[in-house]
Amino acid sequence: MDRAEVLERLAPLRRLRPIEVAPAGGRVEATEEGLVIRPSGRSRPLTITAEATPKVLTFAGLAPKTADNLSRKTLGAAATELLAARGRYVLLTQDGEVVDITPPGAIVPVEPERVVRAIERALPNDLEYTRVLTPNGHTAQVEIAAGEPLMVNDLVRGGAMVSFSALGVTAPEVRSYVVRLVCTNGLTTMDLVRSFKYGGDGEDLYGFLRGSIREAYRAVAGIVERFRAMAGREITPEERAHVIEGLLQRAGIRDRATAMAVHGAAETDPPENEWEAYNLITWATSHVIAEPSRVMRAQRALAPVASQEAPSLRVCPSCGHAH
Repeated sequence: MDRAEVLERLAPLRRLRPIEVAPAGGRVEATEEGLVIRPSGRSRPLTITAEATPKVLTFAGLAPKTADNLSRKTLGAAATELLAARGRYVLLTQDGEVVDITPPGAIVPVEPERVVRAIERALPNDLEYTRVLTPNGHTAQVEIAAGEPLMVNDLVRGGAMVSFSALGVTAPEVRSYVVRLVCTNGLTTMDLVRSFKYGGDGEDLYGFLRGSIREAYRAVAGIVERFRAMAGREITPEERAHVIEGLLQRAGIRDRATAMAVHGAAETDPPENEWEAYNLITWATSHVIAEPSRVMRAQRALAPVASQEAPSLRVCPSCGHAH
């Protein structure tokens, strides 16, 4: 993936626009197609997308299940009154539709182009973009790799993950990242090395990104050593299904299709050590699971598995004790 492709993937984030609504300054109406909101001073209402509707209702303090039982007139009046009670709020819009809602002051815009520039200034040599995830309308995770490959049974290459919201709704974060070069299977870690989260307080955001990316990349050597330790811990055929099931549960992978794909891959090429079993699950996050937010949740859940402090993978997924 080159720079142009990354910017193309991030292009929707550039179309986001915040609209701050004053107290009691927005009227909600429920139509056959869904909810619309008319901020004061605007001649036309804004459609609230189906994905954003439960967010808006929850922000207002109205449970979506409760809203389903209300008439359209009552729902519009209740949502209007509850939002007014919240005071000021910010509607995040894209192409004229509301895609999210947030309290005022939570927005510190992050420019995707400047994030890409910061990445390239931090790792100018042998830089490769491996994946871009956009789990919703305003957040992104850019995964990069750089430098010479290292050997851990297979070749792996170190890099960093950069997560951010174009509207600054979540704090930018940088974490270490390792790519398995056999199939560009992403392996992630959080507690193996330092995780860098932007704290604001006047710190230059893009300077923070450059420095954190360099630090995260330099810490990859420690990750590789822990992966090597996993490669040295063998799994017997009798333990194999138990270990894989435990990893699936740790990663929060509960859907039958993904689990069957992982178990099928294990039958085709049985993992013989903890490293290979771990790779089966991370393989699912890059080859089987398509929905970005599920990929990111599974990545974060798997991160502690490879830490020095983590127990053996031979831990019962049900009771949490080693067997």
